Amino acid sequence: MLTRITFDAAWTLLEPQILSHRRTLRLASLRLLSSTLQDHASDGLKEVVDKCYEGEQVELDIQGVRERMLRITRVSQLVRNDDAVSGNLCIRWLIGRSVTFARGTDTESSLQRSRK
Repeated sequence: MLTRITFDAAWTLLEPQILSHRRTLRLASLRLLSSTLQDHASDGLKEVVDKCYEGEQVELDIQGVRERMLRITRVSQLVRNDDAVSGNLCIRWLIGRSVTFARGTDTESSLQRSRK
């Protein structure tokens, strides 16, 4: 029998992973957080997690730059002043994405190019 994990328990475990420079780790963490939100009271938090997840799915390459900027703007518009968890998640995700961009390690294609 599967045990259902609450958002708060998942957030405690996955909060550091959202800051990761590894896209796959951030993507998996956001997917898991999104799946735990059915029972969470805050609809705003669900929207923020979903938008971060959608934004994480956009590849960081020349074609994806515009799409990425649109998604980042949408995420920042959803964060409310009274929701600390949403703000924390948004900030951590943006920092993780920024570190990834600076390191140039975001896309799988960049890994494949470096192996050739």
